[in-house]
Order: sequence, then structure tokens, then C-alpha cells
Amino acid sequence: MGSCYVVFTCLVILFGTNSALAQNTIQDYLAVHNAARARVGVGPMRWDNKWATYARNYANKIKGQCLFQHSNGPYGENLALGTTMTGRQAVNLWVLVFLP
Repeated sequence: MGSCYVVFTCLVILFGTNSALAQNTIQDYLAVHNAARARVGVGPMRWDNKWATYARNYANKIKGQCLFQHSNGPYGENLALGTTMTGRQAVNLWVLVFLP
């Protein structure tokens, strides 16, 4: 099977401590996403700077406006909001919706 390109943008708005922010590396996001994808037989995701920039810009926009809504843009997205939530915890919340 060839490479599978999935347009999936994670928008995570994290307000909290430095210890929570330290656990939000690219590898953290990809590891938890790809573990969930492997459970259902879907190929791994790759980091894409274009999608990450789109996500970061939108997250900053809605954070500054105190909004919590989808962008209705060209990419799929998941949103999470918390005071001490790590990226891994946010992704696990989304995964539980589909893989209880």
C-alpha cells in the first residue's frame, strides 16, 4: 500500500503550566495519533509545517477572541481546551470518541 496522506489538523489551545507545555512536542502528537491509527489499520501521519502553521494561526485567532469553534476551513480539525492538558491528553480525548 502506498503512502496515505491524511489532511488532519489538530488545534490544541493549551493554557497552563510550563510543565504541561513541555510535553507538547511534535513527536508527542504524532506518537499518540499514530498509535490510535495503527489500532484501526490506518497508516501513520507525518508532520506537515503548512498544516501546523494553519492550525497555529487559527488557534491564536480564536484564543485572542475567546472563541471555541471550528474554522470551517480546508482541513479537518479537533479542538481541545484545558488549563493543564497536554497535547497527548487532548489527542486521547478525541480518540476515545472513536475507539472507546
